[in-house]
Amino acid sequence: MNDDAILSFSEADVVNTELSGFILEIAERLVGKIYLLVYKHHEIQIGIIENREIRIERKEELTRDYLKELRVFSINGEFYIWKQKQELKYRLRIDDEGDKTEKIYEEDHFMWGNSLENDRNTIYEQNQGMELNLPFEVSCDQLPLKYRVRNYYDYDKNGLIQFKDARLVCFLDKDGEEI
Repeated sequence: MNDDAILSFSEADVVNTELSGFILEIAERLVGKIYLLVYKHHEIQIGIIENREIRIERKEELTRDYLKELRVFSINGEFYIWKQKQELKYRLRIDDEGDKTEKIYEEDHFMWGNSLENDRNTIYEQNQGMELNLPFEVSCDQLPLKYRVRNYYDYDKNGLIQFKDARLVCFLDKDGEEI
């Protein structure tokens, strides 16, 4: 990822702008199903954005204090926020915008969790003591779930591969169908 693609929130932006509102504003540039993946100091959460509304458990904790990283993503792009030395930084990557010459390689990764709770939207790994609540229903037949990563790369003048960036694309069932 090029440094010129990384922007920082000023202290005024964080104090005067509700983070949720900023996320919704940026999410308008994404198409299709829009997912959130939130890394906090004490948990990981998955959410979705539908009808200009963030659907995630404990939405009130979507603040600078708890946030380590946040990814808002869909099939056409990703808005990525991370905390670095108490400063929030971000980058927005929309495919097919600008002069993008990088090549793309996609890969699917298995998610943690091989069982479902009774409510059909909480996955867990038996004997591990950790759960992951999902903002969508899944069935046991769809497990294990996956997520897709899109990697961007190019070659230098010597023909060596250079990693440029990576982003999340979507969640998938075990057969590779988008959830």
